[in-house]
Amino acid sequence: MEYRICRLCESSDEVRHLVQYAVRSFVHWKCYLNRKSLEDGLAWLRGLHSHQLRNAPVLIVQEWLDARGWEGDRSLELLLQMLKDVDQREAKL
Repeated sequence: MEYRICRLCESSDEVRHLVQYAVRSFVHWKCYLNRKSLEDGLAWLRGLHSHQLRNAPVLIVQEWLDARGWEGDRSLELLLQMLKDVDQREAKL
């Protein structure tokens, strides 16, 4: 198992529980999303690579959406739609 330190809460965790948002910079999904507004967080999610979106924790994303008054799709449907969009974008490259 490979461990990294979350840049925001500074706790050590397995890489599979973290997302890499920059070179050598890892954060917990919850730590990162809690600091984002709805618009900024959705833009960040749309900008992730497909392998990162596939590892997104659905319940944490749903909790974040609920806390910001999201009225749209549930997090699973939202992430699946984003994944389709990202796959199409990456296929064009």
